[in-house]
Amino acid sequence: MSQRAWKLQEFLAHTGNVHCARIATKSGQLFATGGEDKRINVWQVGKASALMSLSGHTSPVGCLVFDKDEEMIVAGSTGGSLKIWNLEQQRVSGTLSGHRTNCTAVEFHPYGEFFASGAGDTNLKIWDMRRKQCIQTYKGHNGAVSCIRFSPHGRWVASGSQDNRVILWDLTAGKKLHEFQAHQAGITTMDFHMTEYFFASGSADRTVKLWSVDTFSLVGSSDFDQTTVSALKFHPEERTVVSASQQSLKVYSWEPQMECGDWIDVPWTGMCDIVINAAEKRAVGLSHQQQTCAVWVADLEAREPRGANANGSRPRVERARTGSSSDRVRPARVPTDLSDVPTSDAADRGPMVTGVAAAPARYSSDVDAGHSGRNGYGSGRDAGRGPSHFPDTEEHVTVRKRPDTAPGNDGPKPRPAPVEPRAAPVVPEPRPVELSTRLLERHEQMLAVLTHRVAHARAVTALWEKGEFVTVVAELQRLNDTATTCDFLRMLIKSRQKGMNLDACNLLLPMLDDVLGSKYENFVSVALDCVQHLLTTFGDIITETRAACSGVPGHQLDLAKEDRLRKCNGCYSGFEKVHSLLDTGTLSRSFSSQLATKADEMSAALKGFLSASA
Repeated sequence: MSQRAWKLQEFLAHTGNVHCARIATKSGQLFATGGEDKRINVWQVGKASALMSLSGHTSPVGCLVFDKDEEMIVAGSTGGSLKIWNLEQQRVSGTLSGHRTNCTAVEFHPYGEFFASGAGDTNLKIWDMRRKQCIQTYKGHNGAVSCIRFSPHGRWVASGSQDNRVILWDLTAGKKLHEFQAHQAGITTMDFHMTEYFFASGSADRTVKLWSVDTFSLVGSSDFDQTTVSALKFHPEERTVVSASQQSLKVYSWEPQMECGDWIDVPWTGMCDIVINAAEKRAVGLSHQQQTCAVWVADLEAREPRGANANGSRPRVERARTGSSSDRVRPARVPTDLSDVPTSDAADRGPMVTGVAAAPARYSSDVDAGHSGRNGYGSGRDAGRGPSHFPDTEEHVTVRKRPDTAPGNDGPKPRPAPVEPRAAPVVPEPRPVELSTRLLERHEQMLAVLTHRVAHARAVTALWEKGEFVTVVAELQRLNDTATTCDFLRMLIKSRQKGMNLDACNLLLPMLDDVLGSKYENFVSVALDCVQHLLTTFGDIITETRAACSGVPGHQLDLAKEDRLRKCNGCYSGFEKVHSLLDTGTLSRSFSSQLATKADEMSAALKGFLSASA
């Protein structure tokens, strides 16, 4: 194995064979595994034990993916069903059925609350997470769907299949946009370029192919690798694509022609996923074999082009014939049939047709330095950023660090002489125009999100004021959005007594348990305010009712008093659960001193109320 790659850790992941593993792309610090034991285990890079283990599938887990915020996981099983897991609450928030055979691929939409799934039944399905149902099914493959990727602007989705084809689907029109056929074996992996109209595909035919989604043509193809291409990613800061096979990692550039610019031998058999850490110039890979998983690190900084490939010749790159006068693809405009995209009232989702959101059609012209002068999807503020950091080692795990000695030397390299610290460079403050541009960049998007939240909160509040309490709770559970729940609670507190009774109190208290468990301080503060509001409104009523009925036998109570006592007892139990949560001191340790004081005061008030009402 090259000294530029090493195994960071290896561990027993499941009691049965591991079927799938994915790295969370936002931080690059988390990864999840699914196995024959019907469990999903979530891990942190460098840690020896799982952060959590999720059980509930009735058949082995075949594929999984993190959402963009790393707060949820969607997992597909070999039985064909899918489950949506809430990682904060560590429980299932939805179970979806629709595929007839084993689910083989899942992927989240980059903007809307949607995801796609593919299965052995050859179908690609688009799911709405809020409605918990399939909103579109695409048929066109002749083999199992093996991988799925959404375009950065969210209007297209590509599906790769065991039938050797990649199909690009237009979500806004709900139809097939183009078929890409050049591979001689099943598709194993794909990736879209973040700022230009390219995507790359890897296959069991051991090649990487680069495609233009502007002209729908093949730009270039690599020579044959030693083994199946298992994972690939476009480098966020270079015009290169990083490809991982079962025995090596290669870096391909495509200008002036597609060629292998770097080659690292890595024996990561079972390779399934990689991420690029642009800041540290590293690639981190994930592999699995039988019941074990391994995390690998490869150094991308010191480039070492190889003079010969496995069969002894220099790496050769096949140049694709596109039939045009120039082989270079122009990453220019969006295809004309997507220019007129209908809009939706749900402004925060951007243009929408057939229920699927797309990013707004206006893109930023501020392109990253690595793509100077190239306009494509639009770079975005965070486009091209890799994971923040990867540890080099960790106790209690199997680690192979990079050697401290040079080849052929018996001793360690001498340490360099200390360097005198230099004054940090003075960074000029941004001009007012730059500040205005930064502030306005995401103004429309944020305004749309807030407008959408207000609409939800008002709709829920209107139901509440009509006395449809059960419907309100069901709607909030369906939305599964803590922000909307807190918006509703704020309106409820502001309206004071409007629509409030013991039935409402009974329904609200369990909801407050969930919000108090949130990791966001603002949400917890709203929940505490609502507990205070309910205690002030109903505390005396509950105490007096329980005291008045305590000495009366149950058979002597009339129906009205019996019903009132039942409701008061339910509220009492709800307040007991809230007090139990506050009494653990978790909030005092996790949040600011101001919120901790507020929680302690609420806990003391509840303790007094519970003692008086016992």
